[in-house]
This record gives sequence, C-alpha cells and structure tokens, in this order.
Amino acid sequence: MKKISNTEKLFEKGLIESNQTTLLALKYYEKVSDIVFRTKTALGRNRFISENSSSTLQIKIDTNAISSTTEI
Repeated sequence: MKKISNTEKLFEKGLIESNQTTLLALKYYEKVSDIVFRTKTALGRNRFISENSSSTLQIKIDTNAISSTTEI
C-alpha cells in the first residue's frame, strides 16, 4: 500500500504533476534542514528550554511591590 503524502491529500493530481520540480526541491530542502538541525543539536548549538507550568502556580506576589508612577 502506497503512503499518501499531505500534498496529495491537499492538491489535485494535475496541480501536483505540473509542479513536480518545485515539490522535489521542497522535499530536498526539508531533508537538508533536518540534517542541519540534527548536526547543530549534536554539536550543542541548539539549546532546548523546558518549561514547567506547575512551578509558576505557587508564586505569591507581594502587593506592596507593585506601584504606579501616576497619582490618583
């Protein structure tokens, strides 16, 4: 069974056939950018920042620390 790509799902067959070189270039770019990303990650140049929403739930804000510069 042939795997159907997202492009084939979105566009009709005639449009895909007329833009075949563009689609091949896009696939090539996708592969190259994936290799570059993996290489930078392996060299430690891509930094991953993980977030934890539970740590921000326990914050208490001092109401005296917040003030305005305008007078009422």
